[in-house]
Amino acid sequence: MNHQKFLSYQCLNCLEFLKCLSQNYPKLLNYQSLNYLKFLRC
Repeated sequence: MNHQKFLSYQCLNCLEFLKCLSQNYPKLLNYQSLNYLKFLRC
């Protein structure tokens, strides 16, 4: 699965993307993915 594409499709902008990520994939919010979220910031 490509979660990034799936979430990008669901979420219209960066902030919504982060909200969706935290809501739909809370288990991904570990140390590494938090660094990845910083990378994804607007």
